[in-house]
Amino acid sequence: MALTVAICGDSAMWGQGLLREHTYAFLSSTEIARQLGEQLVILPGRGVEPLRGEARSGAKTLPFRPQPGDVGDAERFIENFPDFFQSAQEINDFRIGDDESPGAKLFGENPAPFPTVIEVVKRFATTGAGAAADLVLLDGGINDVDFEGVLDPTGPGLGRVKRSIKDAFNLRLGELLEEAREAFPNAVIVYVGYYSVFSPETDREEIKSFGKYQSGKSAFLIALNDLIQMDPGPGKIIWNAIGGQDLDELSKGAVRRSGIAAATAQFWIQNTIASVTQKVRGRGIVYAHPGLKDENAAWAPAPMVYERYRQPGEGGSEVSDEMLATRLANIPRQGSLPAYQVVIDAYAQLQAGAQRAMNALVDSATALLREPDLTPKMKDAAQELSAGFTLARADTLVRLVSLDLARIEHATFASFLHPNPRGARQFADSIVRVYRQQRSLSIREVTESVSAGSGIGKELRKHGVKTAGGLRQLGPIAKITSLAVQFEGLQDNHGGAQLLLNGRVVAGIGVSDKAAKKLFVAADVDVPIGEFNEVSVRAIIGPPGAQAPKADMTRVFINGRLHASVPANEVRDVGTKSVIWGSLPRAPRPPRRDGGGGGRRRTP
Repeated sequence: MALTVAICGDSAMWGQGLLREHTYAFLSSTEIARQLGEQLVILPGRGVEPLRGEARSGAKTLPFRPQPGDVGDAERFIENFPDFFQSAQEINDFRIGDDESPGAKLFGENPAPFPTVIEVVKRFATTGAGAAADLVLLDGGINDVDFEGVLDPTGPGLGRVKRSIKDAFNLRLGELLEEAREAFPNAVIVYVGYYSVFSPETDREEIKSFGKYQSGKSAFLIALNDLIQMDPGPGKIIWNAIGGQDLDELSKGAVRRSGIAAATAQFWIQNTIASVTQKVRGRGIVYAHPGLKDENAAWAPAPMVYERYRQPGEGGSEVSDEMLATRLANIPRQGSLPAYQVVIDAYAQLQAGAQRAMNALVDSATALLREPDLTPKMKDAAQELSAGFTLARADTLVRLVSLDLARIEHATFASFLHPNPRGARQFADSIVRVYRQQRSLSIREVTESVSAGSGIGKELRKHGVKTAGGLRQLGPIAKITSLAVQFEGLQDNHGGAQLLLNGRVVAGIGVSDKAAKKLFVAADVDVPIGEFNEVSVRAIIGPPGAQAPKADMTRVFINGRLHASVPANEVRDVGTKSVIWGSLPRAPRPPRRDGGGGGRRRTP
């Protein structure tokens, strides 16, 4: 017997910076096959490392289609990698989305949106190869989110950020799961989640050091606004470091917003999986929460992500990972970096007022023409400037050179903030656990923390489980990993507050606009089902007389599923807290005929 596995997704699934045998896709599929006593068969991908499957760094779920005046993902790819196309017809098919296969020619360690995750899934359906899969390891969505301003307290409001996350992990993910079931009709699909790159335990001095480092790179600054394939995390931090913003406040806000974004993504992922039809669910779609804790974030005490970002030879936090040498050898035009830097340096001298820099720029353009594999646009710009200096010609060439230089530098440190070997092992353990639960769930595994004296059936019904429905329905709630609360019909007099689970703060709630009547907050948590006892809020700041948020209706979600709808008259004030959902003290019951006694746990 064989366990046939399909691997589809982005850089985390590919295993950025990791040898194949250290990736979580390989580790988890190998361990599952071992436990089943079956031979492992991985459906091969199209890249130079086919046993990594159809994952690649930078892959989006769907490509960005340009608005008027924008450059879309496809056009950017065509400009950057013209040698991957053999004809005008191939370019046109790629541009309109009919054939993304040229994207597979770029080594998977190098970030690019193509092939998109939905394209590789559809390919398995078209070829029929997906029907053989018993297990699918799937991720995707993080590269679809507009994360340019996620970590910047002065950037887009959190409402806009949350809408972007919902679009990626609700609408787009829903479409992806439908296509995945069509492609893999006989498989259990494990969707693997993401994590917060920063946490309260992150050393904020390191965040500031990164921002200062990048703000000193002139080519990077020129390219930043236009660069499509920027790492989602630190982009806006760099801008504000340049702009002289308060870096202390910036790093603090970055940590907070990173946590909010990750928790919101976790909610929508689980909500989307819980909402699919039975036809799409098929043999099962389960969610693997990565399980990284605060101490495992970047620059925290026990990091499970790569933390190095400086270019080779720069010392300090110089990039270092298992795939660095292989990645560098496969970055198109990586050898042109010295020639690019000459152009950038000459332009910087011109900006400083050095008149002789005009001749230096012309000379640098002439030298650049001797580099192999220049893009057509860059070659045209270099030829024009080498024929004679004008500021417009210099600006055009420098912008193109800067974009390509930034692309190369980004590919060089692409492992930054991705799971390191310890992190990959943690991911793999989570995948193995949820797959085991899906196949043969143990009721003891789910209810081992249920209080003594509380009937298992009653305890499970308290959490919305119909005990006649079979054990597999317990899998999504065996461990509580996402808690979300939605307030509808908010009262005006409320300020900042904290969301508490079992009396422990799990999320902050900002001061909301008085006109806003809805408020949504999500938290990434880690609580066994039997220990989930109370959800409450507590006011911490606000105008005189401000209270914790109270609403006409408050909805509590567990792992993306609606758990309780609580009207205002059932929210109880207990000391400084407002308890939204929780267990009440046991009420006495008349003695049984045999003289025994008992109690009943009630919930709002």
